[in-house]
Amino acid sequence: MGGANQEDELTEETRRLIAQVGGKRELWHGRGVVTELCNSKPEARERFIRPILEYAERHPEVDALHVWLSDGSNNTCECEDCRRLTHSDWYATILNDLSPRLRQISPNMRVVFLCYLNTLWPPEEVRLAPGCDNLVFMFAPSGRCYQHRLGAPDCGQPLPPERPPVNQVTMPQGNVGNMAFLQRWRPLLPGDGDSFLFDYHFCWDWVLDHIIYDFAELLPGDLEDAAALGLGGMMCCGTQRCFYPLSLPMLRVARSLAGRPCDEEQEREYFRIAMGAEWERAWDFIQGVDERRVHPEWKQGRWEAPRLWWEWTTAEHAAATVAWLDQQKAVLEEAGQSAENDRERQAWALLQHFREFAGFAWRVADAVHRGERDSARQIAEEMVVFLLRTEPEVHRFADTGLQLSVVKRWPEVLAEEQVEPAVETPPLPPQEA
Repeated sequence: MGGANQEDELTEETRRLIAQVGGKRELWHGRGVVTELCNSKPEARERFIRPILEYAERHPEVDALHVWLSDGSNNTCECEDCRRLTHSDWYATILNDLSPRLRQISPNMRVVFLCYLNTLWPPEEVRLAPGCDNLVFMFAPSGRCYQHRLGAPDCGQPLPPERPPVNQVTMPQGNVGNMAFLQRWRPLLPGDGDSFLFDYHFCWDWVLDHIIYDFAELLPGDLEDAAALGLGGMMCCGTQRCFYPLSLPMLRVARSLAGRPCDEEQEREYFRIAMGAEWERAWDFIQGVDERRVHPEWKQGRWEAPRLWWEWTTAEHAAATVAWLDQQKAVLEEAGQSAENDRERQAWALLQHFREFAGFAWRVADAVHRGERDSARQIAEEMVVFLLRTEPEVHRFADTGLQLSVVKRWPEVLAEEQVEPAVETPPLPPQEA
């Protein structure tokens, strides 16, 4: 599948089965993984279904088999026959065909289908058959906001009253619109409506945890809201190396899904176990970082977050945060000397690494607000070097590649035309004497 251009691999026989977009039947961006099919053609649907059944025959051990369409958007077939139904209607048609055939091969295997991109809007005419009780619905709100809980009633705008035209779908930027899609799909689910949340906390947004976000605080609320919305659990989309600077967010996912409390006492107990005798220094540091984080309300959507976050602070706030992080260097180094075993030493080392990471980020913001964008770009380039140089020290806990996918954009963004700051950040916390 990959990222290589595969257009030359298409034969005329297969080309007629892929989506016609803009009058052409071509691979979307040259890649099969993001290309839709001409789903009105029974042959196209059958050639999609057959490999799924063959895989199921070879892998009877699979409990739940995910059957997704392309990982693209606004690339659905525009031919006259396909326009007779919406893309979600064609998806339901495929699932209605697949479900009973899969049951014959593997009676206990479930099929996971999803609301995502081209299938955000539910089908209009085709209903999932009542007998398709081996289907599990996955809700993937990829355009959601992480400044607010999943069910926040005032985050974002409601959906437009009517479905947009073919290949003009836009993702809602905020949680109200995303939840509205879930509510529209809910009555159409077969069987007992088995469903779960597929969320992205530990993908790109994780890179700026404690700078923009506070996932340890957000996640228990998200999972509480998901349960209230009838979603039976969560699958995390993102890196498995997300235990940086703390393991607390993932611990709270586990505890929330197990129905265990995620209160302040549980958080303090985590710090005591991870950091040892001087755990309160680490606690105070993380509390201080989170008090100083910015709170963007994205107008362009969270996908623009890495390039815009510094526009949501002020010169005063950025400069004060840089100074505070510099002061914390000696505090963390002294506290880290108390470590009595490898676990505690590693935990302090990760926290000290994160202080440097956050220091680079806030120095970028500081330089931007002093009008020194060339200096900001240089600091961002130094941050890239820092991440590459220190990867061997943190690679078991932090996904440096994912961090670089965000940070490497900053020098390019900083070379662009200056954007006026969007809003002022909340007041600074009281400064110690």
